[in-house]
Amino acid sequence: YAAAGRGNQIFVYHLPTRRLAARLADPGLAKGNATTAALAHRDVVQSLAFSPDGQTLASGGYRVAKLWRRQPPSVNGLLNLLPGGETVTVIGVAPGQARAVAAGSAGGVQAIDLPSRMPLWRDQVPGQAARQLAMSPSGNRVAVLFADGRVRTWETATGERITRESSPMAAQAIAWLSDGQLATAHPGGALKIWAAINPGKVVNEWKPGGDITALAALPGGAKVLLGRTDNKLVVLNVGDGKVEKEIDHGAPITGLRVRADGKQVATLGGPTARLWDTDKWASTAQLHGNPLAAETVARAEQTLAFVKAEVGYHKASVGSKEKDLKKDNDAAKKATDALAKHEKTLADKTKEKTNAEAGLKKLAEEIAALPKKIETATKAKAEADAALKAAQALAAKAKDALAKASEAKAQAAAAKVKLSAELMELGSAAQNATQLAAEARAVSEKAKDDKTLATQAEAVAALAKRKADEFEASLDRHAPTKQQLAKAETELQTATQSLAAAEAKVKPAEAGHDGKTKALAALEERKKKTPEEKKNLDKKIVDAGGAIDKATREIDLAKSEVGFTGKNVKTAEANLEKARVEQAEAGKLPAEREAALAEAKSIAAAGMQDCLDATYSADGSLIYTLSIDGRVQAWATANGARSHPVAPAARPAQFIRLLSDGRLALAGGSPEMAVLATEPGWSLAQSIGGNGDDSPIEDRVIALDFSPDGQ
Repeated sequence: YAAAGRGNQIFVYHLPTRRLAARLADPGLAKGNATTAALAHRDVVQSLAFSPDGQTLASGGYRVAKLWRRQPPSVNGLLNLLPGGETVTVIGVAPGQARAVAAGSAGGVQAIDLPSRMPLWRDQVPGQAARQLAMSPSGNRVAVLFADGRVRTWETATGERITRESSPMAAQAIAWLSDGQLATAHPGGALKIWAAINPGKVVNEWKPGGDITALAALPGGAKVLLGRTDNKLVVLNVGDGKVEKEIDHGAPITGLRVRADGKQVATLGGPTARLWDTDKWASTAQLHGNPLAAETVARAEQTLAFVKAEVGYHKASVGSKEKDLKKDNDAAKKATDALAKHEKTLADKTKEKTNAEAGLKKLAEEIAALPKKIETATKAKAEADAALKAAQALAAKAKDALAKASEAKAQAAAAKVKLSAELMELGSAAQNATQLAAEARAVSEKAKDDKTLATQAEAVAALAKRKADEFEASLDRHAPTKQQLAKAETELQTATQSLAAAEAKVKPAEAGHDGKTKALAALEERKKKTPEEKKNLDKKIVDAGGAIDKATREIDLAKSEVGFTGKNVKTAEANLEKARVEQAEAGKLPAEREAALAEAKSIAAAGMQDCLDATYSADGSLIYTLSIDGRVQAWATANGARSHPVAPAARPAQFIRLLSDGRLALAGGSPEMAVLATEPGWSLAQSIGGNGDDSPIEDRVIALDFSPDGQ
């Protein structure tokens, strides 16, 4: 159903047939006034919403919301069709007439005036149970096929018998081609055409073959439809007996129904009724089972598919949340690292600035002290110059003394050498002379009488004495020379020591001079460099200050980022935990939904009952089917969409017929006929709020919705 608000009125439409189903009216607004009898609200209808089960409609107006409930079709009562408790086996309703004709298991035939619920006439075919009943196109005649294979016909208004016992034998099915002509099916697939007033004469006989179980004629009677046990629907041209079409129903055919305009045919048999377009003989719909149960199965399958998809979704969600958490953890770590880095930078730059400021202060002190230091260094250098010159002069004087001492020593040494040589020569001569004298004495003593030898010996002895005297004299000269040499060596040693001492003073003096010179040069160089160094320190301080400011700002930003990312981590952890809980919950649902689907399929399978009978609505927009369990379901003939259940599974019946007032008649299996209203009604169930001051709604209700359970 669909609902539309127009002003203060509500219209409910039946979507399968595209018809207006109801106009909703609040009885409290009528107050005996015909102009307000169809009003749903005092003010403009602002909003509408159906409950999930489609049984309740909510409407919103000014400070009020109303609930309208759909009332299911109801049984209007029971009508006894045959007297004496005879079971009704066939029934027919004259098109457009308030008459019904029933035949029973004992051969009774009776017409009932439906408005008065009184019998019009009654007849009896003793011992013959009625098997089929067919009303003529105008409804003025009725034909009944009995157990003996004979067809009897009556006038529906008077009960006058038209055909008695002379109809073709062994008939299996009957159909009116017109008010005066019938078609009957016989064993061997034979079809016989005969007139009601002359049943003994067969006008035409055709043999399309097969075991024919049902007959129907299209309007005009030019074509007859045959339903067979081999699942086939055969379209036969009555004039020439040719088969124009043969289509498969899918199960043995037990009944045929033709819509009043002849544009559609319904084939019955097994759990399925099929609708066929007679222009192309194409199947337009299949009607089977309990559509609500089938829809429940479809919803259960959709729900199962959804919860399975949800399992995948939640798995992906958990994976996504884990990635988000890792990403947020990484971001938090990055922010923490950045904060630590900036804090280190701040500490380093603060230290650098402090050091630079200390260096600048020290440099300033150094600059202030430089002039005095330079003056002192200059004076020290001059003193070092004087000390170096004095050391150098002393060293030169020592060198001169050393040179003189060395020369004196050399002269003394030369004299000593010369004297020593003379001394050695005189010693050797004295020794030789002494030895020669000794030898001469020895020879002289041996030759005492030899005067020559004695004279020679005396001469030699005198010579030896003279040489000895000369040697002694030389020894006397050697001592002064030796003393002189010793003195020269002492003076040389003294001069050498003096030189060494003087030279020892020169090197420190040189070193001191160099140090003082370098110190002065360093101070002067330092004086040159201090402006640049001060400039660099000033720049370093400024740069460090800028870096400190920047690091401070970065620290503030980093702290904010740390806090932000920390919150993100907590949120991500909460989201992950929630996703895992939802995943765990979603993981439980497939088993539950599979059980629900199995139950729905079981219920749907139980609802797959054979379709016993069907009838079209007066306008042909709906077809009502009767299942073996007594359930009546309305379907749209345009597309086979389910419309609404007319009656749930209740008292068993075998036939369903449309009455002239639009209600349905159910009969078969008992003497009674049940009459059902086909259209559900809508009534006001509850009002929330109103125009009074105590209304909980303060203004116009512009939107409405139900909870998932519709409660």
